[in-house]
Amino acid sequence: MAGEEASVLRERLINQHLNKVGDGEPVNANGTIKTTVDKAKYDDNAAASTGTEANCGVTKVTVVAPEIVDSENATDTDATPDSSQSDDIDVKDSERDQPPAYQPNPSKLNWIKPVGPYTVKTHKAKALKPVTAAKCVDDVLRPLGLISLLGYLGITALQAQSSNLLSCITVFAVAQVSENIGHVLEGLWAIAMRAASDPYERADVTIIGDNVPSVDVFIVCCGEPDDVVIDTVKAACHIDWPASKLRVIVADDEPSPTLRQEVGKLQASHPNLHYYSRVKPVEGSHGYKAGNLNGTLVQFIEKTKQGYSEYIAVLDADMMPEPNILRILVPHAVEDDRMAMVTAAQFHYNVPNDDPLNQGNSTGPGAEDGKRDRINAAWCPGSGFIIRTEAWADIGTFPMTSITEDLITSWRLHGKGWKIALIPGKMQWGLQPDCLLTHLKQRRRWWTGHIPDAIEFNFTLKADALRGATFMQRYAMFHHACRPYTMTIIHAISTILTLICLAFGGSVIDPSNIDSVKKILFWLTLHRVVDLAGTLKILLTDGVQEYLKNRRMVATGVWMSHHFSRDTLQTLLPKSLGGLRLGFVVSGLNGVAVKERDVLQRQPLWKRLRLVHQQEGVLWHLVLFLVASSLVIYRVAVQVKDATVNGKVILTDNFWLQLVTSVGFPGLGLIENAPYYLTPIIYLIFPPTMPARRETMKQDPQTGLWIPREGYKDVKYTMKS
Repeated sequence: MAGEEASVLRERLINQHLNKVGDGEPVNANGTIKTTVDKAKYDDNAAASTGTEANCGVTKVTVVAPEIVDSENATDTDATPDSSQSDDIDVKDSERDQPPAYQPNPSKLNWIKPVGPYTVKTHKAKALKPVTAAKCVDDVLRPLGLISLLGYLGITALQAQSSNLLSCITVFAVAQVSENIGHVLEGLWAIAMRAASDPYERADVTIIGDNVPSVDVFIVCCGEPDDVVIDTVKAACHIDWPASKLRVIVADDEPSPTLRQEVGKLQASHPNLHYYSRVKPVEGSHGYKAGNLNGTLVQFIEKTKQGYSEYIAVLDADMMPEPNILRILVPHAVEDDRMAMVTAAQFHYNVPNDDPLNQGNSTGPGAEDGKRDRINAAWCPGSGFIIRTEAWADIGTFPMTSITEDLITSWRLHGKGWKIALIPGKMQWGLQPDCLLTHLKQRRRWWTGHIPDAIEFNFTLKADALRGATFMQRYAMFHHACRPYTMTIIHAISTILTLICLAFGGSVIDPSNIDSVKKILFWLTLHRVVDLAGTLKILLTDGVQEYLKNRRMVATGVWMSHHFSRDTLQTLLPKSLGGLRLGFVVSGLNGVAVKERDVLQRQPLWKRLRLVHQQEGVLWHLVLFLVASSLVIYRVAVQVKDATVNGKVILTDNFWLQLVTSVGFPGLGLIENAPYYLTPIIYLIFPPTMPARRETMKQDPQTGLWIPREGYKDVKYTMKS
């Protein structure tokens, strides 16, 4: 009888407050009605699922009514959202398949939750960040570096104005502007972030006790090995959260009988664990990862007795959460009604030492993600985050037209005025691709996957869906929308133009204008000195490990910028003209042709070079290195030959002037960059050896969970890197 009473009470409260909007009930700007009902004897999970008598307590009813705009005049309890007023952006590319229509039923977007106050323990209060010498040095070096770079480019461009349009001097000036425009934009962005950065550190808090919000944890699967998924499932089932407020759902994008069976074995001890594989449309796009999440939410969660939970948590299939992940993330949301999403950085336990492919550049406070967080412009990392169900519905669910749903979800949340926070700490452990092929496919999506979305959002400059974002949030979006071009195609153009200058052998700086040469060298030298000072600062404050990590990042940026130039161009083209449509890459999937890190599966050298080149064209990097090196050596040899008299090299002032203004010009960039082109080739010739996944883990004696060994949680760099 108690279960029936609770059900009647639930229905009565929902109907009552839908009809009393405008009668004094508090209504949020987004249409959320909040009211407190005293003496309600109800526990959502217990009453809805078991019918047993629930604990006494005060409950809060939250009814999300996104269709209500004018709370004073809204009275229609059966109103449904008007699709004509949706903020969804129309897909302009007619060749992009339309995703399925997974839309929640507005009348189902409700949940009964305990009334606070939640017990939130503060471990460290919000406080001003300490001013360190390193930060002061950064504050000086950043603008000085940008000023010196602009000075160098300006003098170089002015000198080229007096030269022939097709001369090497003019071509080189264009090449230098192309090469450095990305650095200028990055410098401006870094200075803007520093100026707008919140001077306060985020408080360190946790939520304690059993009076907590309800959370649905989704483990998103797409063909990963069962053992990888099950390790994540077991870890999720051991999250420190009351079982009555936690559901773990394995959201399988394709039905897997073996995975379903493995999940079924765990359900006896974990009744809050579920397996679901969405029903996909017969034709058209399936909506990628977002479609999987939306389908599971609408087709499965909405139809359960409990219905939606207050929060949605998402984990990738290979991302094992720490038990405290919800205790750390949730309190930041419950303390701020406009906090839509709270995220955790991603960490990995299968990255080899020296990190030859720069896979250890984890998201987090130390990366750009942390800097964006300090200007209230944090983004979803794709795994290890919670989002309010209310906010998920407010943005029209996870965007299914994008392969980078995490990014576009973040943009849409900011566009609706919601907040996103990044919380420091190691709360999830996952896998990076262990094969160069899968690594490049993953990075291709990261580097160029959001290009169609940037175009649809008009490069975020004019988009109705983003109208609620702050200036810095829009700046972050615009900057990221430009990166595929400034970091790929423009770099490739610069390299081609520089090689043309070397091939024709002319001076890249006019040697007849000594005053101009001195000015160019002054600004360029100043810029290099600032770079050197920044390097010394890293060595002195962060140590050799951080320095070597930064060098690896630079090397990766050079060769990958050329590698993905073609992809950037192809992503802009329609399919009929060779356009590229990117797909997801499964990090833990073993069904690939080349497993160069596995000593048992590793292909012979020439075979793995051939296989990788057939799919990714990596040997073109070797060709680029040979062309650049040969041209440099040839031009130096010509200079030496011209200075040779009677078998003796005469090193006159004119010799040095000709050398410095041509092949030896320090701004050329080829001498320092050419070795980086060999990075993927050297990697394939000398691949690191990694043990099997299970060997990098240990079994917790108390829980029986497989967790990463300490020795594999961090990457160690040596001079070999």
